[in-house]
Amino acid sequence: MWLVTTRGFVSAVEWQRHGDGNDGKIVLRARDRAHLESVVSLIGAPEVLVSPSADYRYRAFVTRKQFEKLIVALAREVTYPNFKNAVYARQGRSRYETILHRVWDLFAKLQPGGPYGSGGKGYPQIPKGEPRRAAGKQNVSLLAAPPRCDDCGHEGDDDEFVVGADGEALCADVMSCLDRSGSLPATG
Repeated sequence: MWLVTTRGFVSAVEWQRHGDGNDGKIVLRARDRAHLESVVSLIGAPEVLVSPSADYRYRAFVTRKQFEKLIVALAREVTYPNFKNAVYARQGRSRYETILHRVWDLFAKLQPGGPYGSGGKGYPQIPKGEPRRAAGKQNVSLLAAPPRCDDCGHEGDDDEFVVGADGEALCADVMSCLDRSGSLPATG
């Protein structure tokens, strides 16, 4: 299971057949130590181990009961209306926050018509009989100029944006949300 949280990205799997006393436990794995430490702090901070040659460098072993407690604690932290904005509020502009925008775009490719129903290359076709855009969407020209995406900060022409259900300006083409120049920020 992948846990993509405001605290960071952690993978959870059952540890099996290693004969090291951890068989049957859940191993929480991360590529960023701060992510794992932040997540496990919710359940009393089990020891973080370093595995230099493993797929995930940082690991912590927990019992199933501790894992269940962790999932409940993470669920209680969902008090935000926009996940990526909540990550930004917790961590600021970070490598993780930037990568989340790319992951969001990749998963957007599962949805017919893409996010906001705007269609475009790389998205499955909208099924026959379904509307092209979600109800409540309108052209962003009703907003003050110049338009700027409230999700990624992208600026552009009116026809590049739609108005979201809560009145926010959003990129009509999700790829615009990835229009970031330069290298990724350092881990933060």
